[in-house]
Amino acid sequence: VTAKQIDHTFEELVTKAYAPPGATDLICPNLREWISQCQAAGIKVGLNTGYPVVIQEGLLADLKLDTMVDCWVSASQVAEGRPYPYMVHRLMEQMGILDCSSVAKFGDTVNDIREGKNAGCGLVVGVLSGADSALDLYEAGADIVVPNVTHIQPGTSSKGISLSSNMDAVVCELAAQVAERLVMTLRSPDAAALPRPARLGAGQGSSGGGSHGSGAKGPARHTLAFLRG
Repeated sequence: VTAKQIDHTFEELVTKAYAPPGATDLICPNLREWISQCQAAGIKVGLNTGYPVVIQEGLLADLKLDTMVDCWVSASQVAEGRPYPYMVHRLMEQMGILDCSSVAKFGDTVNDIREGKNAGCGLVVGVLSGADSALDLYEAGADIVVPNVTHIQPGTSSKGISLSSNMDAVVCELAAQVAERLVMTLRSPDAAALPRPARLGAGQGSSGGGSHGSGAKGPARHTLAFLRG
């Protein structure tokens, strides 16, 4: 079996799954309103995907986003897909955007985050409405992780964005993932050779944590208090 055959089979399955009208839903009911708010604040909205153009355009038409967003691009229209930055740069070209640092990239996969970083985006946002976990998205380099795109609101800060999310929910999920990762690591045969968890020095922590070693205060790096900070 060749990679080309796998790609073709995958595309056939995806096309069949998405072909019926109403086969997909918006990620949240107020997505169209959010897009309108972004555009009203002078923020252009572009979409990219690893799917072929025919699948992408079918989805956009079914979701009625083709008449709302400013432009879109598929990986098949550039030299390489994610994590290469070419789709982001193509969208910038289509929308007449000069400065990479003025672009905010949203994505639900590790490769989305790497794409944003490789493209030089000023803000790279991980979202939990798709494939990868908060921990994976942060480890890939996300600046912030939120439940979905609408939790970043346009036009209310010097950078044109603000966070409107119950971050406790994201932090608690992230802490649970860190704890699970630590437990799995400690169960591994190499656990005895691991260094002890690093602690913050005196005055560096935000709250809680107690003391460790020579009187250093602050939460351990793997604790909820540290993650919340």
